[in-house]
Amino acid sequence: GTMFRWTEESIGWFQRAADRTGYYRRTAGHILDFCGPLESMADLGCGLAPLAPHMSPPLKTLRAVDISSLVLQAIPEIPGMRIQREEADWQTWEPPEKPDLVYISYVGGVRERIGRLLGVSGRALAILAPAGGKEDAFQVSQWMDVEPSGPGRETAEHIGESLRTGGWDFREIPISEEFGQPFRDLREFYRFMDHYYGLPEEKIPAGYLKEVLKEDPEGYYLPYRKESVLFLLDRHVQPENKE
Repeated sequence: GTMFRWTEESIGWFQRAADRTGYYRRTAGHILDFCGPLESMADLGCGLAPLAPHMSPPLKTLRAVDISSLVLQAIPEIPGMRIQREEADWQTWEPPEKPDLVYISYVGGVRERIGRLLGVSGRALAILAPAGGKEDAFQVSQWMDVEPSGPGRETAEHIGESLRTGGWDFREIPISEEFGQPFRDLREFYRFMDHYYGLPEEKIPAGYLKEVLKEDPEGYYLPYRKESVLFLLDRHVQPENKE
């Protein structure tokens, strides 16, 4: 697979999908039920920091940490919230003061660093991970010659196993939400398929457009049900030897 990279257009695609889905509102609800109100959060490998707008009451401070300056600059302002954009690798990131919550979503290498992640959090750690190993987003591999994404990636199963083996105290919550991609027109749909899957227009069968792609008030919509697991750890209830 190619290294994930943001472009101006892919940032726009993600923002429109995030605006439409209930996924982040649902995730924020579970985090707030677990933690209570929070003043500060660090979102590690944040992309467009899509969780932050759903934290209610609003956070005072968001520390948005990502290696892409392009995506950091594109994070929308949130009224009343100070956003600190930090171009850094989350694996080596050290905060001058600990945010209440450290949140990390869909990145590899989390299971070896649970202690470190809890150590940089003031109150809690939230980890969001894909539920299954092979994920056929948008049914692409059913229709075309494309491998399902990430057979080698870190899944909820790996993280749950590490948490149990390590003797951590945690809560595990499945999250299943529609998280499809809107398009204004077919040209945009074809550019999306090329960007993410390297599929030129002539490789996309007519049946896929007929059966999978939906017409929509915005133009078109590519449905996708995102299946994830949210792991929540309270820093203060961990076994003694854990800090």
